[in-house]
Amino acid sequence: MDSKIRSVNPLTPENEPLLLPSSFSEACHVRLGLESAAKAEYEMREGQAHDCLNDVRECIQSYNHHIAMKALSVHSQRHITRAQGIVNNLATDIQKPAAHYNRTHEALLGLSLSPDDPILRPLLDSELWAKNAAMPAKLGDSRKEDPWFWHVACPAGLSPAEKSDFHLESKLCCHFYKCHLWILSSVDHIKWFRDRSLKKSCPRRARNSRRGIQANDMLIYLHAVSMGIAR
Repeated sequence: MDSKIRSVNPLTPENEPLLLPSSFSEACHVRLGLESAAKAEYEMREGQAHDCLNDVRECIQSYNHHIAMKALSVHSQRHITRAQGIVNNLATDIQKPAAHYNRTHEALLGLSLSPDDPILRPLLDSELWAKNAAMPAKLGDSRKEDPWFWHVACPAGLSPAEKSDFHLESKLCCHFYKCHLWILSSVDHIKWFRDRSLKKSCPRRARNSRRGIQANDMLIYLHAVSMGIAR
């Protein structure tokens, strides 16, 4: 420990790694008297791991939502190209909390987490997906099961009140996502009825209206992204 501290460059301390109990072996915890610090870090890392998994789930839900919105509401080539760029950025965003989770999981392994723990497992790139409820079901979807982190249990050692808050937050996130899908479906039905009425009354006006709707939808969405309302 002393040799590590003396090796710090006093001119650039911000470039030095922050040594936590997870940086040392279990034998070093005992020798250096870090047992209580290791226990405290374990509890914080466990909560951080669940937060990262929640961020992964939200990013995947946002990606699926935009995939459905692109399929149902974007039609011209210009807007398809622009929407595809947004979708690609959302796919990249999924990797960030996933990488953060894996770093946290590695730290937990150094803090006595079992490699066979049924709740917190390594997160693979091939598992960063979920069935898109907003898109028509494909053949075989009913036999597919979403990856393990969609069914992960709450952390161990929580009080009854904390367990209740954990399950309530999970339910609220699920209901929020379903509300997004319901709004998307309602807006698409309204547009379909309006376009159908315009096509019968004035075909030329219907074509201009379709272009205007697409442009307006994209501008509203880009404004929401700039304001931090949407992703």
